[in-house]
Amino acid sequence: MTRWVIGATVLLTAAAGLVWVGGSRSGPEIVVNAPTTPEPAPPVPPRPEPVPLARVVDVTDIDPLLDPPAIPVIDAAPAGPVLTAVGFDEPSPTPAPAAPAAASIPPAVE
Repeated sequence: MTRWVIGATVLLTAAAGLVWVGGSRSGPEIVVNAPTTPEPAPPVPPRPEPVPLARVVDVTDIDPLLDPPAIPVIDAAPAGPVLTAVGFDEPSPTPAPAAPAAASIPPAVE
């Protein structure tokens, strides 16, 4: 009985392979040496005339982008750290009070 199952499996696999290969070649056959006539190219629309600009704009002047404005110097130095933000100074906020010391963990009892 096992031989019949193996033989049927081989035959079904071969049949499926033939159907798959034969099915992929459907459609009209291609004639290799048939003369073909080229299709005419679509018409090219004419280019519009360029319009001159009213004024010239210099787009290559990038020096202001490379050199940002200088931050002004402070006359008197403050008595603590200073946050510097784009052109003006702000004193730092007052520091938070220190947290109380944590209580120690008592030793384990045996």
